[in-house]
Amino acid sequence: MRSLIQSIMPLCVLAALVLLCAPLHAQQSGSAVGPLLEKPAAVLPPSPVTAEAKELVALVQGYYKKSGNFSAAFEQSYISKMTMREQKSEGMVHFAAPKMMRWEYEKPERSVMVTDGSRAWYADFERKELKVYENFKSSYMERSLAFLWGSGDLLQDYTIVIVDEKRIEDLVDTGSRRVIEAVPIESNAQFEIIYLFIDPASGRIEEVLWFDAMGNSNNLRFKNVKTGQKWATDFFSFKAPGSDWVVENLNF
Repeated sequence: MRSLIQSIMPLCVLAALVLLCAPLHAQQSGSAVGPLLEKPAAVLPPSPVTAEAKELVALVQGYYKKSGNFSAAFEQSYISKMTMREQKSEGMVHFAAPKMMRWEYEKPERSVMVTDGSRAWYADFERKELKVYENFKSSYMERSLAFLWGSGDLLQDYTIVIVDEKRIEDLVDTGSRRVIEAVPIESNAQFEIIYLFIDPASGRIEEVLWFDAMGNSNNLRFKNVKTGQKWATDFFSFKAPGSDWVVENLNF
């Protein structure tokens, strides 16, 4: 199955968050950027957060506040609940304030998703297709990812619980890391639950695991993180590499 654009979770997170982060995996042709802009359908009552959880969240947010612009290599594993097939991909991700991101997928196929905070581009190098999204912004996405740019508060958007287990969802070993379970206060279709694997010394998110409403899992592992990065302003935009590319302009 073809690996296509990953949509950044309201982190992703991810991460994820990433982070939270990070991007969600699309299973079909076309862009997965659009669903990011959908307004969450419902609001869930928040649960009390322990002092220990608040302290760990503060450590995470403090790390990204001090880090400034950063980049990292990533490995991604997506498992479909329906087929139980695993798809793997890898590449580089770059974050810069305010609200700029660039995801570069190198394997199994080359693609780039980049946004400058107001526009977004998705480039498929195999098909030589470029999609340009005008008016690309979502207050929910920006708020949920704000901590990656050194602002915002995870506790405003997620119910946070510390998880003390050696292995999470039978997919990821905890090791020496601290693990946060984050559930969106505002329900949304992109994910239902997120696990952040955190370096207890620095507060850096090393890995993210999340599940969408269909039960599919997405796992992002970060390595070779470099902070205090500097890029030219046009790094967070994209132009078709050649005249043989098909360019499609879309409006939200």
